[in-house]
Amino acid sequence: SMVSGIINTDNFNYSEKIIEFIDYDKYKIGEFRYANFLNNTLFHSKFNELIDKVKKFDYPLDGIVIKLADEHYRKALGGTADVYKGQIAFKFGNPTGKTILKDIVLQCGKQHIAPVGIIEDCFINGINTTRISLHNFKTIIEKNINIGDHIEIERCGEIIPQYKQTLIKVNEGYVNLNNFMCPACFSALIYEEPHLKCSNQNCHGNLLKRIRDGVIKLNIKELGQKTINTFYENGIITNFIDIFNLDSNKIIKLPGFSIISANKIINEIKKIQYSEIEDYKVFAATCPPGLGFETLKIVLS
Repeated sequence: SMVSGIINTDNFNYSEKIIEFIDYDKYKIGEFRYANFLNNTLFHSKFNELIDKVKKFDYPLDGIVIKLADEHYRKALGGTADVYKGQIAFKFGNPTGKTILKDIVLQCGKQHIAPVGIIEDCFINGINTTRISLHNFKTIIEKNINIGDHIEIERCGEIIPQYKQTLIKVNEGYVNLNNFMCPACFSALIYEEPHLKCSNQNCHGNLLKRIRDGVIKLNIKELGQKTINTFYENGIITNFIDIFNLDSNKIIKLPGFSIISANKIINEIKKIQYSEIEDYKVFAATCPPGLGFETLKIVLS
């Protein structure tokens, strides 16, 4: 994602381990006052100068953001939590690598089933990559992706490894994921463009991801995915609401848990229970399909 600040390493004293953080909202590197600036020749020439300047910085950046100067007007245009209509991001090219797609496996998300590519080891910027995102089933169909193909991958934002394009087509056609089963409950899959979905409305694979997402949205610590899975498998929780009714006496009976770890979990949950939390955050934690923070904030305002 776009950097949220700038680390200033000038006169950095490593013995003190102190760094200076500058909020990017307050760090303006250029200003343009042109009508229809995206199609303006003068803007393009100055923009290229700006890009050259940015790329010479001593710290790594993956892009820049252009915003409307009028903050009130910019915010009035609206948007989602991730995409704002009053600004646009110009991303630099992502680092890429070449590899072979060895296999495709499925993993459960909150609502959908996502395809993951297993690839031959591929080093990008010194990082070994063995798994990549294949986006969704529609991408596999449209890009005609199949096991054995020689492909190019990229690290989006230098972080998320994903499929970019096919370089050499080895096997004809694409992998028909409709023939696969849900990796969690082994039910048949349904294709609802562009995603695959489990035909079982009570699939525990999707449920466990939604519970974990709710925990993250409310910032409940000490409850990782592995712990949530353990609680579910032992019948301590069956849904997200059960998180708030956890009993330390039941937790300590599970292997790997002590009275100390159980109390940490209970105390974190109580901290959230007795804190003032906005309604939209609580609603969002239940993971209603298609409704995120920004939409719920407007609906509940």
